[in-house]
Amino acid sequence: MSLIVDDAVHESDMRGLLELQLRLLQQLVLNTDPAGAQPVRLMADGSQQVAVNEAGEILVSDGPYDLAQFNELGEINTAYNFFGPRGREQFVITGFLMYGDKQVNSSTNATVTIYESSQPDSTTEDRVLVQVEVGQNQSIPFPNIRILCNKGVYLNGKTDDDDIHMTIFGHYIDLQGRGATK
Repeated sequence: MSLIVDDAVHESDMRGLLELQLRLLQQLVLNTDPAGAQPVRLMADGSQQVAVNEAGEILVSDGPYDLAQFNELGEINTAYNFFGPRGREQFVITGFLMYGDKQVNSSTNATVTIYESSQPDSTTEDRVLVQVEVGQNQSIPFPNIRILCNKGVYLNGKTDDDDIHMTIFGHYIDLQGRGATK
């Protein structure tokens, strides 16, 4: 193929473009898998995990499997620890289930508080995450939430009436310093 340009400036511009195109094509050849796979960069936001499995399939998930921790809140105004600090990771509450048994006062509901604290046995609420009322023989399922806890805190629960049976679900994530919640 030949290209005849009658202007020296345009000929120089065309040569430059063709050389650039040739370099790009060479770069593509060097970075292409012989099997035909193209280079891919996997990205996700801070809450998703992206990976390629052994079969070469792209997997996108909302994160790791949840942990579950059960406690019976059997004493009034006592701290019950559910999860504690884990390095630079932060805990994400993805759900909870609570049940007020027959010992809850039949005329007033129990107030249940899920909160962050600096100690596993402290009733001091550094940050209240959830506060709900639970009646006698009442179940409260609370699935599909995403509450990000601060880094380095204990996730505790307490009640003003016994007995509350509570399970908190969630997982730890590393947001690489982007998880400020206060």
